Order: sequence, then structure tokens, then C-alpha cells
Amino acid sequence: MKVYFSLKDGKSREDAVATLQSYIASFPFSAVLPVQPLTYIPREDGNGVDVSFLRKKTQEKGAIDGGMNFLISSSSEEDEEGQIMLVAMRNAEGQTVTKVFTEGLVIKSFVSGLYGDEGGRTGLGKDELMDIMSIQKCIHKWM
Repeated sequence: MKVYFSLKDGKSREDAVATLQSYIASFPFSAVLPVQPLTYIPREDGNGVDVSFLRKKTQEKGAIDGGMNFLISSSSEEDEEGQIMLVAMRNAEGQTVTKVFTEGLVIKSFVSGLYGDEGGRTGLGKDELMDIMSIQKCIHKWM
């Protein structure tokens, strides 16, 4: 998933990134997947959240069953200065069975919440986030 945001006039990039980070960190991933044990931790670099799916640890398999990484960065397009990009990537580390359905649920709920669609979940501070920046475009494979 890639979501491109643009800053509204007079808003600073630092405030926008901090607000987006706070929004992602407060997103209710466990409510989207009530049966899937998981953890989500803000990244040490302050640019996103790492979601890890969990399972019961065995001698053959570890406790981590893959996950997703939500990363905040600047857009790579030079003509779009002031644009912020949120990328969600799958992390297949430790997976023995793919989690495509689970990942799809998370992405669809996350995007629905950003757009204010019915059935989407939202993190804290969505209104503040939308006061600072607006969504330019969103791309994901479950559209």
C-alpha cells in the first residue's frame, strides 16, 4: 500500500510526520484482527510502526509469524516537494503460511478509516491529521 499526502498551506513537515506517526501508532490493529494475536510497536527511527503477527512458539517455529511494516517517508518524485508518503509492506519473516487475507483486512480497514468510509477503523487524531494534510492518492492491491 502507498498513500500520498500533501501538506496544507502553512503546515510544517515535521508536525505532519509526527501527527501521522501518532495516528498510525494509535490505529486499532487488534480490533481489525480480533482472533490474530499481534503486537505493534512504533519504529525506533520514529517513521512508522512495525506490526508482528504472533503464534505459539514451538521447537520448529518461533513466536513471530510475519507481519507488516508501516513506513513514513518523503515522496521520491522530485516535482512533488512537500509530499509525504506512507508505505505498508508485508514482512514474511517467520511465516510458514502466507497471511494475504489478514494483510488485506488490515490495509482495507486502514484505508477506509483514512477516507472516513463506513466500516473503517481510525486511530486517534484523525481530524488533526486531516487539518495538517490531505490525501492525494492511495494505491493498494485490494482496491
